[in-house]
Amino acid sequence: MCHIRDRLVGQRQAVGNSHSCGIEWEVSPDCPDNSYRSNPFRILMMLPSSIDDVIQNLTPRRKQVLENLLVGASDTEIAKEMDVSEPTVRKHIERICEVFTQALPDYHGQKLKRSDLIRVVAGHRPQMTVPQPQLHDEAQQLNQKGFDEYMAGNFAIAVKYFQAAIALHPDYANAHYNLGTTYERLHQNEQAKSHYKQARDFQGKGAYAAICNLARLNILEGQPQAALQPLEDCLEDEIEEPLIRVSLHKNLGWALYLLGQYDRSLEQLHQAIALDPSSTASYCLLAQVYEATGSLDYAKHYWQKCLDGCKSNLSDSAQFPWRWPEIDVWQAQAFQFIHNYSQTDANHETA
Repeated sequence: MCHIRDRLVGQRQAVGNSHSCGIEWEVSPDCPDNSYRSNPFRILMMLPSSIDDVIQNLTPRRKQVLENLLVGASDTEIAKEMDVSEPTVRKHIERICEVFTQALPDYHGQKLKRSDLIRVVAGHRPQMTVPQPQLHDEAQQLNQKGFDEYMAGNFAIAVKYFQAAIALHPDYANAHYNLGTTYERLHQNEQAKSHYKQARDFQGKGAYAAICNLARLNILEGQPQAALQPLEDCLEDEIEEPLIRVSLHKNLGWALYLLGQYDRSLEQLHQAIALDPSSTASYCLLAQVYEATGSLDYAKHYWQKCLDGCKSNLSDSAQFPWRWPEIDVWQAQAFQFIHNYSQTDANHETA
C-alpha cells in the first residue's frame, strides 16, 4: 500500500533473490601489521552488529545482488536473473561497498577485496550462502485468498490467510507486507511495523512497498528525518512497478515538506504526479507546500485537485474498501482553505 494506488501485493508479484562486493577498513590498534588482510574474520569478530545493520539497511535490489554473490553467482548470472545489465550489477556492487565502508568503524582507506567481503559476510551470516527455497504454491494461493478477503473489506479473515501463507514460507515478503497493511487497517500499527520490517528484509515488490509504508508511519509519528534515507536509497534502484515509485516520491516529498525543504519537496511531488496523475495524496501535499510558501493561487489549484481526488476515491469505495486516514484530514483542510480563499476574494470585490 504505500499508496500503491492503495493496493496489496497480489499473487502474481513474486519474491525475488540477491548479490555484492568489497570494502575498506583501517587496522584497529589491537590488530597490528595489517593482519586483517590474511584473516578478515578478525573484522567479523569485532563488528557483528555493524554487519547486521548494513545488511538490514540495504535496499531490496542490493540485498538481491549481495545474496547472489554469496551463493556464487557471476555478474552475468545476476544480471540475467534481475533483468538488468552487467554494468548495473557492478554499480550496485560499488554502492554496497560504499555503504559498508561508511558504516563500519576503523576505516581510513584500506579496501577489502570482493572475496574478503564474501568471507566476512558469509562467516557472520552463513545462511546467506544457501540458495533460498522456491516459493510454495500453497503459500501463494493462501496469499491470494488473503488479498481477495482484504479487498472485500474482511480484514480479520485476511489476517488468517496471510498468517497461514507465512507459516508455509516464512521468507514470503509479499505476505508479510500484506499482513502488515491489514494490521494497519485494524489500527494495530506495532504489528504492522513488525511485518513491514520482515518484508523489508527479503526481496520483491513487497519489500519496496514495506519500506515505503514504514517511511509513511515514521512521518505520521513525527519522525520525517528517519524516512529520508530509506526512500532515497530505494529511488536509486531500478524499480519496474510505477505505482511503487509514485509512493516513494510522494512519501519523500511529504517528509521534505515537514522538514521545511520546500523546493525539494515540490520536485518529488511533481515527479509523483507525472508518474500517476490520479495520485490524490500528492495533490493534497502539493497544496500544503504551496500554501506554506505563500503561493496561494497554486495552493487553491492543488487543494481543488485534492478534493476532486477525494470524491473520486469515495465513488470507488466498492473497489477499494478503505483509504488512508490522512486523506480525510487533508480533505477537511481543502474545504477550509477553499472556503477562506473564496471569502477573501468576495471581500476584495466589495471593497
